[in-house]
Amino acid sequence: MVTSAGRGSGLVVVLRTVTTEEGSGREVAVNEFTTFVKGKLAANEPPPRAPDAVASFATSPDQAALYRLSGDYNPLHIDPRVSARVGFPQPILHGLCSLGVSVLLVLRAFAGDDPARLKSLKVRFSRHVLPGETLRVEMWEERPPPAEAGVEAEAAPNKIIFRTWVVERRELAIAGAAVELRPPAPGAQAAPAASAAPANGAGPAAGRPASRL
Repeated sequence: MVTSAGRGSGLVVVLRTVTTEEGSGREVAVNEFTTFVKGKLAANEPPPRAPDAVASFATSPDQAALYRLSGDYNPLHIDPRVSARVGFPQPILHGLCSLGVSVLLVLRAFAGDDPARLKSLKVRFSRHVLPGETLRVEMWEERPPPAEAGVEAEAAPNKIIFRTWVVERRELAIAGAAVELRPPAPGAQAAPAASAAPANGAGPAAGRPASRL
């Protein structure tokens, strides 16, 4: 699957198949199929309650330039002429940088900063982020159902649904997102309790976070 995205009354799914030559592995043909799945689909929709945890991160004006050191040299993230040609006011932040910040804050809140507990990750990128903007991550925990009495069940991962706001523009940068967390290793120190969200936690809060990561 290449991508999937909600479209109000359903879901658009794009599938890609690659045909290669046997032996040499040479690519012969690439086909993409777009399917519209009708119906109300709400993958990783936040539950109707205040977030269980909220955290913010203030990106720096040179965040995209720093992230280029990871090896992603797309000029969209560094050259104002390129970003202007596609309609952005300035070079935008790498999507994977915004995602990395979001997942780091989730791990900090629910997994004791332990990346080994990350089992799976699914997200949908909704809007761009500009370097220097503030990311606010709202998180909801879905605990696995308790095992029946007398039944030894395999420890199931916790699921954390989250969404990431751009505070300054009050826009969702990441939506339909969730991570699955493996149970902590035997003998591992328990993660600290996630900070409670304020009563009006829905939506981005005004102002900058108190500190950087």
